[in-house]
Amino acid sequence: MMAFNLFLIVLEFLLISEAQHLYWKTAPLFSHTYNFCLPPFSSREPRTLSITKAWEDTLPFFTLSFNVTEITSAESYFEIRTFDPEGLVFYGDTKDGENSFILAMRNGHLEVQINNDFSKVTKSGGPKINDGKWHKVNVTNVNNNIFVQCDDKDAFSVEDSGQPMMMDYRGLMRIAFGGLYINESLLVTPLRINLDACIRNWNWLNKDTPTLLNWVENQINVNKRCYSRIRTGSYFHTMGLAVFIAEAFNGKAASVDENWTFTLAMAVNPVKDNAVLLAITTADHLPLLTLILQSREKGFLLTFGNDTKIQTPFPDTLCHGSKLSLVISETNITFQQEDQATLQPIKKADYRALKEAWLDKGALFFLGGMPGLQSAFPHQLLSYFHGCIWDIMVQGQSIDLDRAYYKHDSISSHSCPALHLLDEDPEVKNEQTGLE
Repeated sequence: MMAFNLFLIVLEFLLISEAQHLYWKTAPLFSHTYNFCLPPFSSREPRTLSITKAWEDTLPFFTLSFNVTEITSAESYFEIRTFDPEGLVFYGDTKDGENSFILAMRNGHLEVQINNDFSKVTKSGGPKINDGKWHKVNVTNVNNNIFVQCDDKDAFSVEDSGQPMMMDYRGLMRIAFGGLYINESLLVTPLRINLDACIRNWNWLNKDTPTLLNWVENQINVNKRCYSRIRTGSYFHTMGLAVFIAEAFNGKAASVDENWTFTLAMAVNPVKDNAVLLAITTADHLPLLTLILQSREKGFLLTFGNDTKIQTPFPDTLCHGSKLSLVISETNITFQQEDQATLQPIKKADYRALKEAWLDKGALFFLGGMPGLQSAFPHQLLSYFHGCIWDIMVQGQSIDLDRAYYKHDSISSHSCPALHLLDEDPEVKNEQTGLE
């Protein structure tokens, strides 16, 4: 039953996404939400490619194919920028995957995996590069030895990597982005595939590859082009949400803890109000807790159970980023914005309902919205959240949106566009201040 309900969630959001695509083609100039903080200062940069994959896709979103007999160079290079510590940069193969090569990131370092009949190798090294700056990466194959450089300095090498990809082979070589042509189980070392990253200034095997650039420039989906300046966080584009299964946050001792509490902390920088920031529901989508941003009241509305409501004005710091926290104990709920805390007693029945659903009955934790917005809030025209969220902690655990059960493709897991003029790229900021 739980798995079926989660399937319905994903199906609902896929249908909503298609409806939203049709809506935005004919949408009016004004909507029920408006920018009460400055919209993103950062613009989309031409000649860049976001290599983030679509949530439900397993195959690459773009593939370059080369005739092996026409390849005269075994070097590829590009610039990459990311805050994400793990994921696939690109996938390469010959013989339809029998001889495969991947360049990835793990713990912020570059990693190479080679899988063929002669060698199965994983090696990583070099400096950490998930710092939001642009880094040049070179990958070269010389006499069957792989050399990886970062910012024109040697990072690491893989010696005697097995049979060269091009030896005695007259077929095609593929370089692909956003997915694999082999089953994930065939990876030498397991890897989370999705990588929130951007590349530019690429050269693949010293071949002219205008098809990739033309594909990027002609994309209707602007999300495949990157923001010119970014900062850390998770960015929600008011098009969808992310959902987690509550049991992912439960430790072994949680179910027997008589003094169980629910804790949450995050920092938010919204662009629009009249939106659902987060929600906790039962497995059947009945709301247990919601936190929304209200336009008319210019504040947050926290609803817990049937009778507990906390309404607080927006803090003055909200448009520059504001810290929020929530603690629910058996007797009280505490909602805090920056240094302003509101404590209110709660009904034991509401506490028990949350505890039982969270620990034993498949509660769902939503970020950026919730299913059934209109039925849950019939008298308010609410939308999905639009803005940046970072430093998200649930039950003392840091949240990675790439680990969500479902995440809408419009959400960037590890980066937000610069929302203000002062929110500059770390590289620019360091150059101006002399900081490293």
